[in-house]
Amino acid sequence: MTSTVFKFSSIFLVAIALVAGWGLVAHTADETNPLTITADDVVIGDENASITMIEYASMTCGHCANFHKETFPEIKKNYIDTGKIRFVLRDMPWDPLAMAVSKIARCAPPEQFYAFSSAFFDTQKVWSKSSDPITELKKVARLGGMDGTTVESCLNNTDLHTKVMESRRIGMEVLKVNSTPSFYIGSEVVVQGGLPYAEISKQIDKALAIAAKQN
Repeated sequence: MTSTVFKFSSIFLVAIALVAGWGLVAHTADETNPLTITADDVVIGDENASITMIEYASMTCGHCANFHKETFPEIKKNYIDTGKIRFVLRDMPWDPLAMAVSKIARCAPPEQFYAFSSAFFDTQKVWSKSSDPITELKKVARLGGMDGTTVESCLNNTDLHTKVMESRRIGMEVLKVNSTPSFYIGSEVVVQGGLPYAEISKQIDKALAIAAKQN
């Protein structure tokens, strides 16, 4: 399933592109081991878990929002909180608005990153369809304690922009991600699409079984 790219004014697109430098990217990741946890990853779960589940998602992707609202809570309860897996959300913005949201979420303290991401996914239908999405995003960010001035600073943070673009580049160029959400579970299991919990749990169990045989 491909990402949903929401329509908004060409003026807004140009403004965000100019402010954020949409094409700006530095090649810094280890391309030989793209699934290795990096300093820029925000990891949740037991560091000694046998496998890592990495999701590539775009904040304007409707399938990603549905996954985080309907499926992820069950994964967290049954696999992350029980120490079976650890989880990483990586940025794969398909458009400038998704880039803007990713940057705001990344500006939050690491311990709040998933709370901010969840809040943006929960309210996606509101801000993504607004004629003034940045104002709507500021409203959501304010609930997490981030004021409008901080949001503007995040949007103008070129270092942060470069990190998000590097995540996108590795996903597209090295891992060949062409749809969101896409998941890398353990060392061998790849899942595309926001599968319901009953289906993706089978893939997680498969990856856990592979890891058990390898240890």
